[in-house]
Amino acid sequence: MKTQKPCIGILTSGGDCPGLNAVIRATVLSSERLGYSCIGFLRGYEGLVDPVEYMPLTPANTSGILTQGGTILGSTNRGRFSATAGKDNRLAIDPDLLTGVAQTV
Repeated sequence: MKTQKPCIGILTSGGDCPGLNAVIRATVLSSERLGYSCIGFLRGYEGLVDPVEYMPLTPANTSGILTQGGTILGSTNRGRFSATAGKDNRLAIDPDLLTGVAQTV
């Protein structure tokens, strides 16, 4: 019986900052070495809501991203997930979406 590898989900949100692609690449390489797979949610928190948008992240498809600006996953700091003073912007995640998720950071 083949078991599914544990999976790490990566999301980048807010404005772009230097080093996001380096963090994504390092996480993918470390995860692969430890027996985990990785997915990247696209467009920040927007990628978590219907329809869920993500891409598999592998050593092959993250090769060469260190010199690219921004984040290969995209991010958003506008719309329904923008930070607004005095507002509660916690995301209510559908439990079915998190099936198999052991931890969130």
